[in-house]
Amino acid sequence: MAIVSRKVLHNVILSVVAITITSLSICSFLATPSVPEVLGPAPKAAPEEKVNFICRSQGFSPSNISVKWFKDGNELSDIQTTVKPELKSHTYSVFSTAPLVLHIADINSEIICDVVHVALQKTTLRGSARLSDIIQVPPTLEMSQQPSEVRNLTYIACHVKKFYPLRLRLSWFENGNISRIEEPSTFTVNKDGTYSWNTWLLLKTSAQEGNLVVTCQVEHDGQPPIIKTHTVVVNEKQKEEGTDTTSGESLPLPYY
Repeated sequence: MAIVSRKVLHNVILSVVAITITSLSICSFLATPSVPEVLGPAPKAAPEEKVNFICRSQGFSPSNISVKWFKDGNELSDIQTTVKPELKSHTYSVFSTAPLVLHIADINSEIICDVVHVALQKTTLRGSARLSDIIQVPPTLEMSQQPSEVRNLTYIACHVKKFYPLRLRLSWFENGNISRIEEPSTFTVNKDGTYSWNTWLLLKTSAQEGNLVVTCQVEHDGQPPIIKTHTVVVNEKQKEEGTDTTSGESLPLPYY
């Protein structure tokens, strides 16, 4: 029978005690989670599209953690949450996903991620994101023609309706030749948070210009151009009057 010396036995006992203390320390280790970070989809999305928001927090222990999502004060139920151990540490990370179908009215909305953990001592950490940062509403275009009070002049209007965000550039073309480029300076803010803008081009009208085609081209927030065309209609009175105008006349703006 092997005989174990007191010194060896003492060292074994010390090792067991050290391992036990270390294990207990790991089990009782408390670490608070980081402030939740909420990430939206990239690129931006249009109304009626389904997108995913991600909430992540890290550096907490123990692993038990609660994550809740809210939109405009209403809790979201269709969420998926995963907790994973972090490498080279005794802490954890959480990743939570909340799917959401966007609507135009969401321009004024906010999505919130709340995190509750024992190390927070009954307080809540909150992360949030504004839906206005990820939603993109393309404009609709309409064109119209309105005679001026000054003979031989006609207003051609381009109505840019219900778009978001405001980043927009409009180009005018006459028979394919560019005539003007502009950006919104005065605009209407609609109740749903979108914008509308009316702008116009003042044209001389004559019999020779009866087939003039005017194009309104809009480039919105990095998206492909939206194009609308209008063929200028010249009435008989305008044809008879020709192209003469009286210099120095002030031109009233059209009403839309």
